[in-house]
Amino acid sequence: AVDDARNAFPVAVYPNPTRGDAVLRLPASSAHSISITDACGTWLRTWSVTEDVANLPLAGMPAGVYFVTVQN
Repeated sequence: AVDDARNAFPVAVYPNPTRGDAVLRLPASSAHSISITDACGTWLRTWSVTEDVANLPLAGMPAGVYFVTVQN
């Protein structure tokens, strides 16, 4: 079940950890909404991207655990 989900929509985020920008690689060029939330589930930022590689400006965010949500 988990392996099926990973293979269905492969996404890579790097570098991890980062003190500046992060790169998000998506499987294909199409419109996506990218959201960042913190460990408590608080929404922090959202971007709309149309490319298969997106640069996420994260500079200034405090150290912590963040979650990236990708929606078509």
